[in-house]
Amino acid sequence: ALLHFGKTSEYMLFLDLDEFLYSADGDPLSHLTQIFARNRHIGGVAINWAIFGSAHRVSMPEGLVIESYTLRGEESFEKNRHVKTLCRPESVVGFINPHAAVYGIGKYAVTVAGVETYGPLTEQVLFEPVRINHYFTKSLAEFALKRNRGKADNPTPRDMNEFNLHDVND
Repeated sequence: ALLHFGKTSEYMLFLDLDEFLYSADGDPLSHLTQIFARNRHIGGVAINWAIFGSAHRVSMPEGLVIESYTLRGEESFEKNRHVKTLCRPESVVGFINPHAAVYGIGKYAVTVAGVETYGPLTEQVLFEPVRINHYFTKSLAEFALKRNRGKADNPTPRDMNEFNLHDVND
């Protein structure tokens, strides 16, 4: 995506299909573009995950994901330290993994609070003003399907223990 669309895009957000950009006021992009406006050296914004659990569902419910899965981990949940990136494509050399961009000389990422950060995890988890709602497990049946697909970079089936590690319903 970066190679094909980076030259024609002002910003690019790298998310999976089970991840949704969220802000309480419904306008996450204005918050994020304001962060970029603070400093021309900011190449990306690292946005924390909020991991949503199964809501104790065994089978797939009818209806929207955001209506069916409303329970998530607390901010302190370790997996919420992961980030996804909104970047200025011209500032990015590439990605070391789906969570962390590599920036060109003089460019760097910041958290949604504007604090410089490096890599796929942040020290402090921030859910405001913007976060990524990540519906990692969904129901047990849906996770079984996800498990069998493997990961994007590894087709080996996921370990079922991943469901238990991510099924937070606080």
